[in-house]
Amino acid sequence: MRYCGIALSLLLACGCTSAKDDKTKEKDEPKSIAVGDPAPPLAVDIWLNGTGIKAIEPGKIYVLEFWATWCGPCLEAMPELGETAKEYADKNVVVIPITTVTDRNPKKTVEKYVEKVGRHYGLTFAVCEKSTMHKTWWEAAGAEGYPTTFIVDKQGKIVYVGHPMDIVDILPKVVDGTWKGEAGLKEIAIVQLELQTIQEKGEKQPESALKDLIAYEVKYPAKAKQTNVIFTKLLLLMNLKKYDEAKAYTEAILPAAVAAKRSSTLDKIMAMWAAPQLNPEKKHVGLSIKALEALLQLAGKEPTAQLLFNAAEVYHLNGNKPKALEYLDAALKAEDNPETKRQMAELGAEFRK
Repeated sequence: MRYCGIALSLLLACGCTSAKDDKTKEKDEPKSIAVGDPAPPLAVDIWLNGTGIKAIEPGKIYVLEFWATWCGPCLEAMPELGETAKEYADKNVVVIPITTVTDRNPKKTVEKYVEKVGRHYGLTFAVCEKSTMHKTWWEAAGAEGYPTTFIVDKQGKIVYVGHPMDIVDILPKVVDGTWKGEAGLKEIAIVQLELQTIQEKGEKQPESALKDLIAYEVKYPAKAKQTNVIFTKLLLLMNLKKYDEAKAYTEAILPAAVAAKRSSTLDKIMAMWAAPQLNPEKKHVGLSIKALEALLQLAGKEPTAQLLFNAAEVYHLNGNKPKALEYLDAALKAEDNPETKRQMAELGAEFRK
């Protein structure tokens, strides 16, 4: 339940590997599909939070993300998927989260998630009561985990199948027509491996890793603006206890995140400055409040129960007991799941002391 651990995991999140969900695997093996093949037909039974589409149309680009309510990384990736939809709304890009109803991913749970949380991301959700799309897309592509993202180009051909973290590198090139297909994937893999090496080094040699990351930003200027690079840098600065530098860096990226309404970026800023393991001395902890206030403003009149609980935790950390209790009570009132509510009440008990 503690928010800080959830948000920090996003830096290295991969996905749920057990996506061969109950009742989705059928006896007949689907026809294999791969990058370069025409996209299979859509087979969506229900559309939630908006009007869906009947088919993939030439001249438009599609980002289809297969997810499930039981997959934590899927839910963590949803805010950025919403941001992608907003960013490319005027560029003929259609973003669709797709989920298949199963015993483990029941229709009522999907509907409740979309109603309580998903609709805040401005996405129209595709719900498949039959396993047709799971079979002809996900299984046919040989996918092994959730979330799995497909990108379909203007000619209706699949140009990417993989993890959503790659969208930030691939989609702009698909839009402007410069995407190189397999050659482009190899280039991205090389660049990603460099960053991964820096991140792994950061666990034991943070000072050296920070120097490498600065050189990486010079080598790849566009990457310096990407979320995984930004928060790798902030994580290294805080691990090195360079809190003043981390504060200046945060203050440099915060206005852009607010202006662009990047809730996922604000989430991470809030969590990192509020995380006891990163900031045990509570240095510049007010930055967590700035990020929180921006998130609450973006949420409007209907913040989620999780955001309300996060607010209670952050205000408690900042020593504002009245605000902490106000948001804790609001979170308990807004949360429908009895077990989640119990956990919130249990964790929030220390706020009342």
